[in-house]
Amino acid sequence: MNFSVGKNFNGVPDPENPGWFLWDAGDPDLFANAGLGPIRVRPESERSCRFRFHPERRHGNLFGNIVHGGVTTGLADSAMFITINLLLDIPLPGPVTLDLSCQFMGAARVGEPMDFVVEILKETGRFVFLRGLAEQADETILSYTGTTRKAAHK
Repeated sequence: MNFSVGKNFNGVPDPENPGWFLWDAGDPDLFANAGLGPIRVRPESERSCRFRFHPERRHGNLFGNIVHGGVTTGLADSAMFITINLLLDIPLPGPVTLDLSCQFMGAARVGEPMDFVVEILKETGRFVFLRGLAEQADETILSYTGTTRKAAHK
């Protein structure tokens, strides 16, 4: 696939994983960096991206070995924005989440990589409609859909 990263994308090629990018929120104190840590992303097609996240103990719930649902939901939300940043060249910050509907289907385990696959369903002048799946070791953990509103034109 021929793919070029837009000028507004907040990522750099991952030297250890060809074809992947390391995404950076810019500010090390923001949730996407401080709360989640390194996020790897690669385009799957012109309409979808895959994110790889490595959950650590700090991402666990009270059971300790299970990823907290809030972390999983936060990753789903972040994955939507990184997708539109990468594929649609929409600068961040700017867009906002209008809705995010999540259906948990399993528990993610700390210490095993999680993948989030996001697909752009439709883009209009003001909105982007997306859907995605979170997977871990061939098991679907989460299904989600969301709508983002682009920044107002000035």
